Parts: sequence; C-alpha cells; structure tokens
Amino acid sequence: MLFYSNQPFDDFLGVMTADLTRDKLLIFHGCSGSGKSHYLRQLTEHPSFINHEPSWFYSDPKRDGNVRSVRNPGAPRLALVDELTRVQELTGLAGLLRRFDAVAVATHLNPRWYSLFQLTWKARVFQTDKDHGKIVRYLTSLGYEVNDEDVRAMCSRYGASYATADIIRKHHEHEDFSECWERFRRFAQLGSRPHPDCRHWRLRFD
Repeated sequence: MLFYSNQPFDDFLGVMTADLTRDKLLIFHGCSGSGKSHYLRQLTEHPSFINHEPSWFYSDPKRDGNVRSVRNPGAPRLALVDELTRVQELTGLAGLLRRFDAVAVATHLNPRWYSLFQLTWKARVFQTDKDHGKIVRYLTSLGYEVNDEDVRAMCSRYGASYATADIIRKHHEHEDFSECWERFRRFAQLGSRPHPDCRHWRLRFD
C-alpha cells in the first residue's frame, strides 16, 4: 500500500506563489509518483485560477465519471489533463488550448514535444522529479531517519518520486531509510513494463 497521496501538499516547485495569469499552457513533467497530479488538483485553489471553472480530462476510463461539468458558463475555463502519455494525444491538446482559457497537463512526454504549442501560446514547464529535498521532507515527516546522500542516490537512479520512496521503504521496513535503500539496492529493482490494464488508455478530449 502506498501512502504519499495522503500527505499534506508540498509546494516544492513554488507554483502556488507564482503568477500564472499570463500562462496559457502549464506542463508538469516527471516520472510516475513525482507529484504531477497533485499539482493539477492544487491549481483549482491557485490565486491565478481561483475564479476559473475546472474541467478534468483523464486517460483512465474508470475516472471519466469524475469529470466536472461546467457550472458557471460565464467564468474563465481551466482544463486539467491527467495524464498525457502518447504523442498522438497532442492533437487533442491543441483543441483544448483553443477552447479553454488555460490548460494544465500532467505528462510523461518530454517537454520538447510541446515546442510547437509554445510558438502560439505562452507556456511554462515544471519538472517534478528532480528535487530530492521533497523526498527527504516526506520521509522525515513519516518518522524515518534520513541520510541526504542516500536519498539523493535513490533520486539519481529512479527520479524524485514519492511512489518509489514508498516502494523502497515498504520492501524492507526499518526506521532508518538508508537501511531500506541498501536492502532494496542489493536485492530488488524497479521494472518499467506498462501495467496491462493501462496500456490501452486514451485521453478523451470531447
């Protein structure tokens, strides 16, 4: 069982204090479990979008029921895309940029794939899997003894991912995360095969 989603939000990128009023496209790029989707949820409370009407677009078909219908037709509209994983889905993103006042995307695609959009719309890229400090803070909040260099080594290998930290600490439970990391490094590894239930997901933009 993974626990990071139940923790208080850590604005490790400083997004919530940034002025985003002039940005049309917000790109949150990083590995799985690095906080991309958390940031999308927080944007509905961001001062730049507090008066916007949010609409969600999910790649997981089981989550389609959570898409909110527009309640205030006169309000600016914010599209939240969770998440974009295929180059083919970029054509749908162009449609959202034309229809909405702002679009925020959680994505695994390299930000270079979005360069064409930046020729027309003002965009900003946030990298969610580079800050090892957020993992140090997360583990410390859970009561673990934490060695900065060991966390840095984990993030260098797998990315700064809350989900990865959870997998490692649950693989060999110990109050010292360095012990968890050492055992995991010696006796386990993370695979990258797609989950069979997820490999056919497609984003719906209608």
